[in-house]
Amino acid sequence: MPATYAKEDYILTPQNDLNTQGPGAEVEEMDKTDFDQPDLQPAPEDKSGEEVQTADQEKSQRKMDFLTEALDYVKTFLIVLVLALLLTQFVIQRNTVKGESMVPTLHDGDELFVEKVTRYFGAIHRFDIITLDTHWVETDHPNRVIKRVIGLPGEEVELKDGKVYINGQELDQPFLDPQLKTVARDLRFSKLKLGENEYYVLGDNRNNSTDSRYYGPVPQSAILGKLLVRFYPFDSMGVPK
Repeated sequence: MPATYAKEDYILTPQNDLNTQGPGAEVEEMDKTDFDQPDLQPAPEDKSGEEVQTADQEKSQRKMDFLTEALDYVKTFLIVLVLALLLTQFVIQRNTVKGESMVPTLHDGDELFVEKVTRYFGAIHRFDIITLDTHWVETDHPNRVIKRVIGLPGEEVELKDGKVYINGQELDQPFLDPQLKTVARDLRFSKLKLGENEYYVLGDNRNNSTDSRYYGPVPQSAILGKLLVRFYPFDSMGVPK
């Protein structure tokens, strides 16, 4: 009868190894270092796609920065332009003197800054130098002129004997040559009482000035501005008296 063996797990061992070591021989555990282990290095990552994407992003960002900066410049320019227009329209204006009607105070070619705020509040005083729009006057002279305020609203102005009288009192005009006479040109305007918001204006060069002696009182609405400062020529820079 054939022998019967219990069925069990087993490990096949090469016969020659068993014969060599003999019965009861200890099996030496092999050191893992006895096997040559391959030096495994991680494969380099392919970052070329990332580099291209990063370069595109940087290029796009630079373009956006340029557009933003350009828009800032445009906005700044437009703001300055609008402010300049508002400033010249309602606050201050540059004017050039043409002619000799205000000599010796102002001369042909003088460059002035005229402020345009005072006229809205009626804060015009005697001897102020103002610019006017005399469009209602039929004359060969320019409509926009510069003159000096002599008579104020409600006052009586009289030109007599080469002198100016305000409410019967002779007016002292320190800016004029004492020998210079103020001669009437039109009898209608040699003696009159100024109405509300009316001014009597004269040029400092009384012998060569078309002023209220020719066209009468000037309404406040015709006043464009008041002389602020003369900035050219440089040796005459300042506020004319």
